[in-house]
Amino acid sequence: MDPVDAFAALSDPIRVETIRVLASEFRTSPDDPVLAFSTLRRRVGVDDPGQFLYHLKRLLGTFVEKTDAGYRLTEAGHAAVAAMVAGTYTRDVTLGPTPLDSDCPLCAADVVARYAEGVLSVTCRRDHPLFVWSLPPNAAADAELTELVDVARLHLSHVVELLLAGSCPSCWSAATTRIEGLGDETASLRFTATCDTCGARVVGPVGFAVLGHAAVDAFYHRHGTAPRDRWLWELSFVHPHAAVELTDVAARGDETERGDGLARVELTVELADETLVVSLDETAHVVSTRIESSRPN
Repeated sequence: MDPVDAFAALSDPIRVETIRVLASEFRTSPDDPVLAFSTLRRRVGVDDPGQFLYHLKRLLGTFVEKTDAGYRLTEAGHAAVAAMVAGTYTRDVTLGPTPLDSDCPLCAADVVARYAEGVLSVTCRRDHPLFVWSLPPNAAADAELTELVDVARLHLSHVVELLLAGSCPSCWSAATTRIEGLGDETASLRFTATCDTCGARVVGPVGFAVLGHAAVDAFYHRHGTAPRDRWLWELSFVHPHAAVELTDVAARGDETERGDGLARVELTVELADETLVVSLDETAHVVSTRIESSRPN
């Protein structure tokens, strides 16, 4: 179905309520989420069978499937209901500003979090941007801002993992990842992921590419801690300056060259007297890791 026709099919309250009712049936009877015509019409609240049939036909083939036993939601129908419940298009939740137990790694000022218009933003009192991420209003409806920051970080990790696997988390088309700024001495290195189909785009520090990587997690555990024990912007490898002032931070991106002529970026993670060096190629994929010790021989 053409996207215009698909969205038009949900332009009537009766049709919206129909997929809501079918979604409710799926939650209560997941093994047999099918409703007969008369039962569905009654639950939707339409007295005229002819009127209801007209609206039901507009949903068939895209959001609703007809079976021998009755009607049930398609995968597109479930996705439409999920968007409604999430409040992506209908709700507006505002939270904060709320102070977080953190100091800005750029200026040591207090850190605050806000949520408005579907966007979580973490900044310091001097307005240094530390973390920005989109979440649907339902994620914030009953949450504290500290909880929302944790949810956003988890979502970011999942999204980056999918992107590095070559899939767009929004439309599931092919996605590409890369490190921008290689070969340009005046440019900041940035992790960038794009989908040419739906236009989804993620941009952030190079360290985004190693969030959740096994070598990084193992290195933290080696030192009795874990990345999740710290705020995202406090992690050295995703330091806000890691892609801006490359020479001023411990987790810097250094462009190097191998014999194959391909550019490499090395991220360093320092804990105690050890340093984990993670090498990434121009597509932001990890190609090697090594641990270096600063202990005296």
